[in-house]
Amino acid sequence: MLIKISTDSTADIPASLVKELDISVLPLRIESAEGEEWLDGTDMPREEFCEYLHKTDKLPSTAAVPPLTYVAFYEECLDAGYTDLIHVSLNGSGSSTYSNSVLAREMFYQDHPEAEDSFRIHLLDGNTYSMGYGLGVVQAARMAADLNRSASAASVLPDGSSVPQPVKEILDFLDDWIKHNVVLFVPTELSFVRKSGRISGAAALIGDALGLKPIITFEDGSARTLEKVRGEKAAMHGLVRLMKNTRKPGTPISIVGGADEALNASWNEFVRREITDTDDITDALLGCVIMINSGPRAFGIIYRI
Repeated sequence: MLIKISTDSTADIPASLVKELDISVLPLRIESAEGEEWLDGTDMPREEFCEYLHKTDKLPSTAAVPPLTYVAFYEECLDAGYTDLIHVSLNGSGSSTYSNSVLAREMFYQDHPEAEDSFRIHLLDGNTYSMGYGLGVVQAARMAADLNRSASAASVLPDGSSVPQPVKEILDFLDDWIKHNVVLFVPTELSFVRKSGRISGAAALIGDALGLKPIITFEDGSARTLEKVRGEKAAMHGLVRLMKNTRKPGTPISIVGGADEALNASWNEFVRREITDTDDITDALLGCVIMINSGPRAFGIIYRI
């Protein structure tokens, strides 16, 4: 048995972990108002993209990973000898990426009926954004790497199951993570939230004038503002306070930052000073797709309740 873990570029998993854990990442597409198109995280350096966002009056649009890209990827995994592919997509209610992966699975097995018994494709809706599901993918990839190196990963099916027990354990872990992870983030530049259509121009103008920073989370795939605080330091304190009130002690967290290195360093230092019950802390940067809606100076934290 050989297990492959994959996701899409909106998971914002650090490149070092992608390489170390051999996670396959399928890029979303980004298209400017002028018709120029890029693959997320591939065609344009992140710093250059941030400069573009600050200059443009109209935010670029995004497009899901297309079904044919998924089909080609499934075929690569089959040819590489994998017996199980576990793929986690960004929020299905905000993108057709997940539904495209499901459609592609049907197309794949139509073209490769002989693979139905030897190559299993497991697809999950991450139900959120960025490291909200990306951190779960990282943990699943660590589990898969251990199993792939272990003789205990023999392809044995439990009674009445079509999924080997080691694969089921990873799927159960991911299902639990998706149901219990929390994303808290602060977009510090409300002009980007206005451009994305999530708040009105008047609200953005008033908020910027007063220095108000919204603390936002996701519930059932939809964004919800929990609090509005004044200033970035108050926002940092608010994020950590909310996390401490709900986080399951000792569980891993991810600190996420935008494009402002000084702000990222301050946020990172503050979290690490406040959280002392775990060393499993992953530093991550917001990718291009997320920054289109949050702005380059957003920051956040991901954890499990």
